[in-house]
Amino acid sequence: MMGGIIYTNQYKAYNALVMLRDYFKHLQIDKSQRFANGRVYIKGIGGFWSYAKERIIKIHGVGFRYFEYYLKKLEFRYNQHNEDLYTLILTSIL
Repeated sequence: MMGGIIYTNQYKAYNALVMLRDYFKHLQIDKSQRFANGRVYIKGIGGFWSYAKERIIKIHGVGFRYFEYYLKKLEFRYNQHNEDLYTLILTSIL
């Protein structure tokens, strides 16, 4: 069951995402060729993956079963880093 697309640069460590091919489509972007392709813009991807890897290492990894949920949580936190999370969550549920 496909759940989404993960875009990365061509760093070899991202090849491990092949293990999740049943859940995500993994596309690699050659940043020496271009930084944007239609709606896909990868200039900030290094910042997100650095943020995500740091947090995954701190908890000693994430199992396949919960990887998608943890990645979505990290995505939310990364994209809302300037927001007060308490207020943001409270206003979204009311």
